Amino acid sequence: MANIQKCGQHVQLAKPLVRAYLLGYLSSTSPRIITVLIALARREISPVVALHRLFQVLRQAAALNRFPAFCGVLIGGSTLLQLPLKRIFIALNQILRRKAWSIDQVLIERLARFLAALISASISFSLLNSGPAHRAELPSTTSAKKTLISDPNKKPSPFEEPPETPAHSNAPKPATLPASAFAGRTMDLTLFAVIRALDVLISGMWARTASRKTRFTTAISRSTPPILFCFSAATIMHAWFYTPSRLPPTYNRWISTAAELDHRLLLALRHARYGTFIYGKDTGMAPLLASMCKDYGLPEEWGDPAITIPVPCELVHQGSGKSCEMHALARFWRGWAFAAKMYAPIQLLMLIR
Repeated sequence: MANIQKCGQHVQLAKPLVRAYLLGYLSSTSPRIITVLIALARREISPVVALHRLFQVLRQAAALNRFPAFCGVLIGGSTLLQLPLKRIFIALNQILRRKAWSIDQVLIERLARFLAALISASISFSLLNSGPAHRAELPSTTSAKKTLISDPNKKPSPFEEPPETPAHSNAPKPATLPASAFAGRTMDLTLFAVIRALDVLISGMWARTASRKTRFTTAISRSTPPILFCFSAATIMHAWFYTPSRLPPTYNRWISTAAELDHRLLLALRHARYGTFIYGKDTGMAPLLASMCKDYGLPEEWGDPAITIPVPCELVHQGSGKSCEMHALARFWRGWAFAAKMYAPIQLLMLIR
């Protein structure tokens, strides 16, 4: 009977670790598995290739330097380490009592909880950063460096990425900036944790100070989150358009997938910001949008900024028509459908839970 009770206690202690690992494993593998299954359903890949990719997804996620292990060590360690740490503190407390010192029981529990979380977080972050960071994960200014290092006065060609600093700017050129990877692989997690912590602190302070609800305080409470979201989204989108190396690669890929924007339009915007795409002047940029016109069945002269001012709406709409209103509605629908595919299952799971 005693053995059964001990086993039950061990199972209860292991539950947080197992639950955290499984949730991390599912969150890491589910999107990639769904992507493979969709590609298989569309017959873009063969069943053999699909099985190979699924095996790779499952095997890579099970590595020690991946997110599931990070979750398991962080949550499980912060739970399992509390018991031995409490015993150590209780033993120390007994020694201190002999010398007329003592530690409060509540303080012992808080110290044990804090140290358990600190130790497990240190180990889990070390594990996550132990694997080599892929080159694709690091911000890169390779194209800008090539342009500036070979000849500082040479302008980029139409199909090259221009430097992210405008030609007329006094800011340091990208070639002079260090490209060290100081952030490691945990920048997204760090930013998420910091933002959530600030949210909790500010919300708690606001709840204590706003003892009486008025129309003004209610309006601030309701409007602050969407306003902050709008400012954040504007900053992120500006970076995506003009300084993509400042965003995590996952952000760039996700926004590019959702936008479904021809990369040549992005290049034209970046060249315009850099100063090599100018209306009314022949700067050698005509082939960039002219190739786009050819692909979408439009007159090639529409892509020449020296001849056509401004770029016609049909070209910006990627050949989908002249009406900006209809194009905006179509883009809104595609964006909504893209977001619904991603977030609707999560919301359903939350409702079911």
